[in-house]
This record gives sequence, structure tokens and C-alpha cells, in this order.
Amino acid sequence: DSESEDDDNLGYRCQLACTRHFSGDILVNGTQAGSFDAYLIDRTRAGSEFHAACDAENGGLYEVGRLLFGSGGKPRYPPIQSDASVGSGGFLYIKTFEVEAAYRKDGQTDIGIAAIRALLSCQELAHRWTVAAYIADANAGLSMGEITADRNHREGQPPLTVKEAACRLAREVERMARD
Repeated sequence: DSESEDDDNLGYRCQLACTRHFSGDILVNGTQAGSFDAYLIDRTRAGSEFHAACDAENGGLYEVGRLLFGSGGKPRYPPIQSDASVGSGGFLYIKTFEVEAAYRKDGQTDIGIAAIRALLSCQELAHRWTVAAYIADANAGLSMGEITADRNHREGQPPLTVKEAACRLAREVERMARD
């Protein structure tokens, strides 16, 4: 077997061998109801190159990886740092997760919850991650009119103060929690 062979069934190997990229469809009764796109980094295999592995693939992955872990892949964020079960293992970063509007009722869906549960527990993935992260799109659930109005409101406005930014983030998190 050559080192260049990739016999892993989970997506494909990225630039650094410690990283896998994979995506898939969310199906409801055989019909596509959404999709996801994700990365898995083997923190042990990445070693001191953990941040480089994150940065090589995706800006969002790098930002979240840098926030949660030190350069060697060890937890730095206090809530996970104190959990011994996440000291090693993979870091699963869900880049995108979308459920089509037709499968959401009033902006909410049980399909999304079921799809995340299925993803996290699927046979090819379940034993390979100990920390998973997904940062929801701040515009998720907004109409195009609301997105345009928000963008127009921000254009030409002075930069947000720290307090204004924190309040906006709190509103977005509250909205995402309802979804």
C-alpha cells in the first residue's frame, strides 16, 4: 500500500492527511430536503500542525479551531478544557447545514435535529470525533427583504460599538435558539 492511497470511506483527504472533507444530502422519504458540508480533523495526527490544518481548508474552520484549541489541538476553551473525554480525538466542523424551506414549518423543523443526530452518530464518523462545532448563518431564517434592509441599514453607518455588536450577536443567538 502506498501512502498516497486513500482507503478511508469518509469523504476525501484534504491538503494535510489529518483532515477529511465530506458532504451529503439530507433525505426525507428519499427526497432531498437539504444538505451539509463538513471537515474532520484528527487532532492527534495533526499534532503541532492543528491550526495549520484548520487554516489550510477554510477560514471559518480556522477561526473556530483557533478559538477552541491551542496550536497542538488541545482544548483551550474552558468549558471543553475541563472535560477529560475531549482531550484527544477528532474535531468535527460542520461548515454548512441547510434544510430546504419546504421542510421547515414557521422557520422550525424536526428534520434538522434528526439530520444532525444521524450525522453525528453515523457509522463512519461516530467514533472519530470528540468535539463538534457548527456556526449557524446569521441570515438563516430571514427573508431576502430583511437581509437587504439590514445590509442597507449598516451601509454608511459608523462601525458598531462593542456593546452594539454584543447586542446584535445576542439577538442572532436567540433567533438561532428558536430555530
